[in-house]
Amino acid sequence: MLSPQEIVDFFVEHYLEEGYPEEYLVCLFMVVFDLKTKELTYCNAGFHICPLLIKDEEHIIELNNGGLPVSTGIHPDLLKYGDSCHHLSPNMTLFIMSDGLPEQQSENGLYQERLKKLITEIYCLKPAQIVEEIHKDFTSFLSYEKIRDDITLVAVKLS
Repeated sequence: MLSPQEIVDFFVEHYLEEGYPEEYLVCLFMVVFDLKTKELTYCNAGFHICPLLIKDEEHIIELNNGGLPVSTGIHPDLLKYGDSCHHLSPNMTLFIMSDGLPEQQSENGLYQERLKKLITEIYCLKPAQIVEEIHKDFTSFLSYEKIRDDITLVAVKLS
């Protein structure tokens, strides 16, 4: 089985060969769940909003081992990435999101703190319900503000 790092390295090699403009940045978060060994292995290339692995309200793990985003404007020697592993427990929930969600502002400030609190309350729901609850809360938070960035949210429930 390929490791997430090998997949990211393959992507980086081909991205650099294509010669994209220096102002383009690609952020990748690659994860493999090994259900036999009960391990999660990931490689983070540029995600500064760290994915969260939640066992319960008391055990929230930030998957924060990461590197720079992929770009032709960054020296190739700096585009080195590695795998990190975590043991999985039943019913853990993985949250992966782009920065557009927690960094959204409204008259109530940044959504980040409100989102952290909400995640600890809803992590035990099914993924579709989690996304629905975050969407409802985010819409309420926004009031009449415009969304300022792209938003991506992935919720994965391990059973």
